[in-house]
Amino acid sequence: MMSSWLPPPPLYLEVDTFVDLGARGDAVADWVRFAHDTLFAPLHVEEPVARSNGAGASEWGPPRAWWSGITTESLRDGSTAVLPYGPSTLADADARLRGGDLRRLTIAVKVLDEQGYPANHLGGFHVGVDFAGAEFDGAASAVHAAASSKLLGERISSTAAAAWTAAAVEAARILDAATGYVTVDYAGPSESPYELRIGRYWLDGRREADRLLRGYFWRTFLSAGHIARLGGADALRGDRWTVEEVVPGGSILFVRLDGAPDDVPDETLRALRDMLEPVLPPPDPSYEYDGPLPLRTIEG
Repeated sequence: MMSSWLPPPPLYLEVDTFVDLGARGDAVADWVRFAHDTLFAPLHVEEPVARSNGAGASEWGPPRAWWSGITTESLRDGSTAVLPYGPSTLADADARLRGGDLRRLTIAVKVLDEQGYPANHLGGFHVGVDFAGAEFDGAASAVHAAASSKLLGERISSTAAAAWTAAAVEAARILDAATGYVTVDYAGPSESPYELRIGRYWLDGRREADRLLRGYFWRTFLSAGHIARLGGADALRGDRWTVEEVVPGGSILFVRLDGAPDDVPDETLRALRDMLEPVLPPPDPSYEYDGPLPLRTIEG
């Protein structure tokens, strides 16, 4: 049973890549625009939106209003900024991505807490890019997005499910994905739900993303190393899912579970886990998860 203070888990997607995002700025910017337009635009935020001007709490907006803003971190000098959300700042972020100047970008809409600050736990939406520089010792970079049930509604529509699948597939295609996933769970952009459950450090997950998956999910993306270790594409077939090519030739595939992302049966997840077991990082037998999150992983 979920604790009363926990919000419902968000719909979350992440695609990890070893491509140099700084050198592929056009592709990254194209995906951010695609995700922004196809994932956020249909959500129709109805409450008043307080736009960040980077000032103190009293100027963010009234409690429980929606806040929107763009957070950036420069790849060249490490400087950060929180900018108002709007056409001009979106265009500026787009240009900086294309020029290879952003290490991190987040376009976000959040609910303000009682002190008037943006609060992730109250729900919202984001599209983000995290470029893993040399200090991350070979870890994959990531693009990601999330939306809370407060925006999506009590049940995720087939239209929304298709849009989020398309956004993940597009990221995997244009960024030569090492792996990726779409799920309804308490996830990222650091540890995946599976990594949280088994006590695996998120940077280890990112460093080995082309060899080991980061879990088993409603949509799970595999690249050549995973596919080979599993015995080829034919070995991935199953009664509860389909396997689809992301790029011609099958060097990147994704497993598409039947049904909605917020209604995956335990037996389906168990079957998927068992099939993917050779490319899942093994649990640490000495680690016991005691966190508050009711993670969508299968025991036994």
